[in-house]
Amino acid sequence: MVEWMRDVLEVFKRPVEVLFKAVTIMDQYFDQKDRLLQIDELHEIGIASILIASKYTELEPLTVELMSKKAAHGKVTERAIREREKDILVSVNFDIATTSFYDFLENYLEFFLHLHPELKSNKESIIQKAMKFLDNALLNFRFCFEMKPS
Repeated sequence: MVEWMRDVLEVFKRPVEVLFKAVTIMDQYFDQKDRLLQIDELHEIGIASILIASKYTELEPLTVELMSKKAAHGKVTERAIREREKDILVSVNFDIATTSFYDFLENYLEFFLHLHPELKSNKESIIQKAMKFLDNALLNFRFCFEMKPS
């Protein structure tokens, strides 16, 4: 699911922050649901999560029409996306201002580079490597859910 979301956002040339915010929103939603969700609901949930994240992070966010026609290839109606968007926001009490992995990384790197100013010339390289790590973590189920913290 996350890989599909990443691909959609790359096609629409959206910043990586949208992906991490969308995944965070989706995780919050799953955490709040007290019923089992059907597998066919995942596509709709992913689309609505991307839409909410885009509205939250971008000045010119994606539209419901674009998500229905292009991301869902017409298989999910605009009305269904709006209803799912509402359900997600109500389920998480409209509290989507939570920290995503990307937010954490961005803040941590600023702190790290403040402590090690000699590495500031390598900032872009460090950010690229950290983003690659985060991308792999998002897409690797075993890494995220099976490995125990140290």
